[in-house]
Amino acid sequence: MRFLDITIETLSQHQNFASKQFEGLDWGGSQMLAQKINKQNLLASEHILLLIDDNTSRPQLIGHGALLQEDIVKGLNLSPFIAAIYVHPDYRGQGYSLKITDHLMTIAHLEGYNRAYIVTKHKGLYEKLAFKQIDLVTNIKGETMRLLTRSIIHLEDDKSDNEVNSAKD
Repeated sequence: MRFLDITIETLSQHQNFASKQFEGLDWGGSQMLAQKINKQNLLASEHILLLIDDNTSRPQLIGHGALLQEDIVKGLNLSPFIAAIYVHPDYRGQGYSLKITDHLMTIAHLEGYNRAYIVTKHKGLYEKLAFKQIDLVTNIKGETMRLLTRSIIHLEDDKSDNEVNSAKD
């Protein structure tokens, strides 16, 4: 199993492989990411993450997700969004959606963000990673969605804070 992080800088290198991974996926989030790849429409700060199973005769998509500046709800003036989390039916129930989300949070941390957002209809899934609902919003299809957020923990900062607190005790 490996993560493939596609950015505007690596898109030409991975475009054909990534496009093939999205073939046959009819979910709207998958189609949106496929379109971003095929039209080379990624912003400099955006990432499309593929989780690939290399333990098969040919690499197979386990799932995908993205770190995007805007998601299915427009005009919120918030970013980045953890978006388009998908796990292939053959791999569901094994925690891969949380692994993809967690990896995207690591990327957001490396990009210097302090907070990330998710727009979803799911209840309970992202709360496992400490996301909290902050609002109800309407997506571009007119559907009500939950807006979740979570601070991005900077491990070095947390460690030094803990060391300072320990020294005070």
